[in-house]
Amino acid sequence: ALNVGFGLGFALPGEDYGHGGAYHTDLWFNTRHGFATIFLVQHEEYLRADGDDLLTAFKHAAVVAYSRR
Repeated sequence: ALNVGFGLGFALPGEDYGHGGAYHTDLWFNTRHGFATIFLVQHEEYLRADGDDLLTAFKHAAVVAYSRR
């Protein structure tokens, strides 16, 4: 089970928060590093196509490129 709370449709897992859409779009506010990302994808077979790996790589690249210095 995921340890994530929800409020007004947003996931509230701790310092970061966001919202995932029905076809795997993702809005993520990274409060630790001071930025937000929007991952736009409309893919019904997303999870079977290693979509979670792609989203994880996208978020990691954003942290590396845009973190507060």
